[in-house]
Amino acid sequence: MINWEPPLIENRIDCSTDEPSVILIPCTINKMGHHAANNKLKWYYDKRVSIDKHEKKKMDDIYISLKEDIKKNLALPFAIDKLIDRGSNPEELKVIKQDEYDLLVKLNVPGSYWTMQEHEEDSRYMCIKARGKDPDVPEILIRNGKLSAAHVRSNFHASVQKYVNAYTRRSNLKLALSTHGPATTLHVKDDYENKLFDVDLVPLVKLGKHWLIGKPHENARNKPDVPEGCLWRRSFTHLESHRLKCIPREDRKILKIVKTICHYNDKQMGMLSTYVYKTAFLRWFYDDSNSLPGLHFKKLPMWSKLVSYLAYIDGTLRTGKLYPYFDEKNLDNLLHGQKQTALSNLANYCRKMVNNVEFLESQLNVES
Repeated sequence: MINWEPPLIENRIDCSTDEPSVILIPCTINKMGHHAANNKLKWYYDKRVSIDKHEKKKMDDIYISLKEDIKKNLALPFAIDKLIDRGSNPEELKVIKQDEYDLLVKLNVPGSYWTMQEHEEDSRYMCIKARGKDPDVPEILIRNGKLSAAHVRSNFHASVQKYVNAYTRRSNLKLALSTHGPATTLHVKDDYENKLFDVDLVPLVKLGKHWLIGKPHENARNKPDVPEGCLWRRSFTHLESHRLKCIPREDRKILKIVKTICHYNDKQMGMLSTYVYKTAFLRWFYDDSNSLPGLHFKKLPMWSKLVSYLAYIDGTLRTGKLYPYFDEKNLDNLLHGQKQTALSNLANYCRKMVNNVEFLESQLNVES
């Protein structure tokens, strides 16, 4: 067992919101405590979190080859500008297995032909309005002078299905297709039908500084021709990825450890998406950790940082509010729709890991 004193939690009022926030002040621990705790985390990171280097290289090589083939042979009814890697892989946050990739398919929708307008009732969404005849966008994708996200999605999916059929006939790899939200997912298998990895393909439009994806509005699910079917969802992925990459690798390990705890403790922490934990991590690292009084955050041991991040999650869940890091207007509460009882139970679970070193150790020993 690690010789480590439980941390102190101080409630403090954030003057900008008038809401209580939880600030963790780790207690001083002796050198043996630091050494044992960090050795425990190193073991966990090496044995549970890290992806085997040979597996990663093998999957990356297959993915790169597939991506090049998609760029060359995917025939869409609209022009592709470029393919953009996003998500945990370029952010170096993938854990356990190299089993998924995220690829944004940027459409060639120039500002010379199109303009944006914020949706009056839900400003998380934008409509893309034509201000001239764009020769690269067919009429089937336009509804009432607007580029329809719903029709782009459906045509995109149909085109990817044709690509899958052709690819499977000429390759040893097997591809299958599914859809979820804005993504068309390629399920990649070897010639023995063993799963290799998934690739989420998401159409993207970039106009000015705004990145927009075709995530369906709740009023337009399975109803492509309603007015909301034209709406595109704001995305902050480019800004978030840049900020995450600016965080030192050693500190990013904290998020990777928590993601792995989520994987092996799915009944508790799995109720929230990894995007929620990633958003909380950004807010903790850039806003909360640097405000710890009297502490030099960079010099804290990894165990103390892990406990600090878990305490931040605990406090955030108790407020019931968490917004994307670059959502300046606080439009999209990522915890909306979650039952308060479930959030409280998860907060209690996180607080138990914060206050009880033996319990946190036990969670690092869970394998399945």
